[in-house]
Amino acid sequence: MDLTVALTAPLLRQLGMGLAVLALALALWRAPWWWLRQPGSAHVLGGATVILLMLWQLRAGIGAGPWLHLLGATVLTLMFSWHFALLAIASLLAAGLLRGHGDLASWGLNLCVMGVLPVALSYRLARLVERRLAPNFFVYVFVSAFLGAALVVACVTAAGALVALASGITAEHALGNYLPSSVLIVFPEAFATGACMTLAVVYRPHWVVSFDDRRYLDGR
Repeated sequence: MDLTVALTAPLLRQLGMGLAVLALALALWRAPWWWLRQPGSAHVLGGATVILLMLWQLRAGIGAGPWLHLLGATVLTLMFSWHFALLAIASLLAAGLLRGHGDLASWGLNLCVMGVLPVALSYRLARLVERRLAPNFFVYVFVSAFLGAALVVACVTAAGALVALASGITAEHALGNYLPSSVLIVFPEAFATGACMTLAVVYRPHWVVSFDDRRYLDGR
């Protein structure tokens, strides 16, 4: 979902840019850079980012509302930690600017809605599932990945609608465009995330930083 200057108020764009800069600074400061030094880790992160870049080009819109595409924030967060997930999404949005998608003025607000919010939600949900639910492979895949992605993308579209409403867009226009967007994108996002995480933890569990073989598989 891309928020443009036409859909956002100047004050919200300024606040979004400030929050985006703070979030990126925190991610750069706290990121587990040692992980990238492990064999193949940097290549996997780079490959996943490139794949998402291509998927983000497959976009569609409804009326005068936002452009829709698969988000991938939950996959990035579960596989690479919230730090690298946020940095990857920031790079995807920057690449979009170079390709003529969006505008610099709303870049920070887009990062907040499409990066900071979904990454934070994905991370907190995964931690909650880890603490409160049984250490079961299917719980990880269906709750943290599938249901988590569905919840996250629904919250992102709701946040987009709230931004539009706060920017002066009429409620009829905002809800008429954003609610159908949520319905259209929730299941594809959840299915793609669940499928990707299932394949990753089955065939390449060492690529997934949130998945511990000893917790989910040993003795089962």
